Amino acid sequence: MWRSLVSSSDEPDTGKDLPDPQEEAALQARYDRVLEEKRMALEHPGLSWHDWFLFDGAKWWVGLVDLIVDSWIVAYWYGLGNFLLLGLSLAAALYGEFLLYRFLWYRPRDDERPAPRSGPGSLRARLVRPVPCGRWTPEAAGYVSVMRSSDGTPNPHEFL
Repeated sequence: MWRSLVSSSDEPDTGKDLPDPQEEAALQARYDRVLEEKRMALEHPGLSWHDWFLFDGAKWWVGLVDLIVDSWIVAYWYGLGNFLLLGLSLAAALYGEFLLYRFLWYRPRDDERPAPRSGPGSLRARLVRPVPCGRWTPEAAGYVSVMRSSDGTPNPHEFL
């Protein structure tokens, strides 16, 4: 009975089940690659869930909320039959959503100069670009740390 549990056949092992040396080398290479990927993942784990949500995940939710608000505006004014106010309200809502997106996720290009915050043309720059970089971007952490004062008091340049 013990013999039947150990081997299913009574024939001697001829070595046909041994892996080919090339297959074994390919398997070892894949195994080493997986180990290297695991080591790299442990050394540089990437963003935390909180940072991922702020940098990428929340964009979809804010976009969905914007779509819902726009739908309410269209349904309300269309139901009343006032197409002039529908257009004006929808334009104001879309501009507000544009500013919200820019406020939260604006990332300046490398070749882009920062917009002037005072002087001629500053109002136009603030209407299109309310902040130098979005509050929920990786650049914001470095920007805010530079803007902090040395004595720990709030810096007025951190706010709008």
